[in-house]
Amino acid sequence: MSTLNQDFTIFGQLPVELRLEIWKRAIPEPRTIRIKTISVDIQGTLFHKSVALRAATPALLHTNQESREEALKVYTLSFEDNLIKPVYFDFKRDILAFQNLFCLKHFIKKCSRDWPTLGSNSEYLKVRHLALITYWVPTGGRYFKVLEEKVMFFFPCLETFICMSRIPSLSQDQKVDIETEFKAIWALVLKSLWATDGTPKECNFVWKEAEGVDSMGRWLRE
Repeated sequence: MSTLNQDFTIFGQLPVELRLEIWKRAIPEPRTIRIKTISVDIQGTLFHKSVALRAATPALLHTNQESREEALKVYTLSFEDNLIKPVYFDFKRDILAFQNLFCLKHFIKKCSRDWPTLGSNSEYLKVRHLALITYWVPTGGRYFKVLEEKVMFFFPCLETFICMSRIPSLSQDQKVDIETEFKAIWALVLKSLWATDGTPKECNFVWKEAEGVDSMGRWLRE
């Protein structure tokens, strides 16, 4: 029995415009780049380092030169100063997701030191979608400070902020109350930003009970 040859051998003979359109349509859907902090022992001293989980290089970047050129119009090798290994990131669509508040604080340490000299080309200013997993019920003052000082200050151009809450044993009414509290705090954060430059700030707030960070991309696409 002969083996079916599934190679598409005439792809290179297609018109260049058609090939480029195929590469564009092959760009993956928005990804969730999950950031975790690990401890590294260096000569007996523990250091905290940030790593990106499930952040494989998109296949189009190493298919051939033509596909790579198209993919590089979407993806940028990013966060070299923040991560042990930088990742290719689509700033317009991908979600930068932090496993907990400590991960977020550690990630922006570099940003905190260099903020006065970052300028308009900073990677932090390009992030459009960010997620944070929390393990506690928010209180107005505490969470307002977190969002204002750690999220919106360092990522002022966000279009979507996803808050994932891992709070066990809550009734449906309690979950609704918490979501209402989150949204009220977020509204106060945005209002405080209006006063700084006079420009209304818009950012979609999404509160979700944590079922798994891999589902966040779906929320963004819906």
